[in-house]
Amino acid sequence: MINEGIGYNKGNLGRDWESKEVTSQGSLKTIWTNALAVKVGPEQTVWVDLTVWPEDDGSDAEGQEYAANSGKGSNVIIRGKFIPDPYVNREGEDCLGWKCNVYQVANVMRPAFAGAGVAAVRKAFNAATAPKSHEPF
Repeated sequence: MINEGIGYNKGNLGRDWESKEVTSQGSLKTIWTNALAVKVGPEQTVWVDLTVWPEDDGSDAEGQEYAANSGKGSNVIIRGKFIPDPYVNREGEDCLGWKCNVYQVANVMRPAFAGAGVAAVRKAFNAATAPKSHEPF
């Protein structure tokens, strides 16, 4: 199968979703935009410009749903078509940014006991919420 640039990336949204009116193929359409910060190293973050295009019938319900359920700082997984976007920074250096036509957005859920250790997880999964035979460890 040919890789068409469709893939997944995980990161944090850099701002709240914004709707914009654009003219595409001769008609006015509402798109939704945002930016995804993807950490690629201990001190390096790559920004991906996100665009949610309307459905074939012109509905922007998908973008509205993303805006209602995620925003600045949300930890998300994006599925879409990623396109390289070379640019020159203020210092005159060649850089590589990315754009993505978004197909899906998923919020990454972290339980309240994240990072608290195995004892906290076991305590959260007490007999009231799960039988002993279904303990997570």
